Amino acid sequence: EHIHYDCVSKAYNKIVRQNQQGAIPLLLIVFCLPEQKAEWLSVSEDCLTVRKACYWCYLTGQQTTKNSQVVRIPRKQLFTPDALRGIMKRINNKELP
Repeated sequence: EHIHYDCVSKAYNKIVRQNQQGAIPLLLIVFCLPEQKAEWLSVSEDCLTVRKACYWCYLTGQQTTKNSQVVRIPRKQLFTPDALRGIMKRINNKELP
C-alpha cells in the first residue's frame, strides 16, 4: 500500500525545514524504475516512454539526525497530470499539508 523510500538526511531535513517555514512548499517526488535498465525507457520518432511510476508526498514533522530517513508514500499518491493540478490548487488555496 506504500512506497518506501530511503531519503538522505540532508535532503529530507531541507524539505522538512522549508515546509515548516511555510514559504513555498516542497514536495518529495520519487520516480520508481524497473530493475532492468533496458526497460527504463524507449524512444522513437513518435513516442518517448518512461516505464514505471512517480509518487509524491509533502513532508512535515521532525528533522532527522540519522544518515537517512525512510519515507512511506501511499501508492494512491501517484504523480500524474491530474494529481499535479490538484496539488497546485491545494498550494494556491494554502491547503497543504
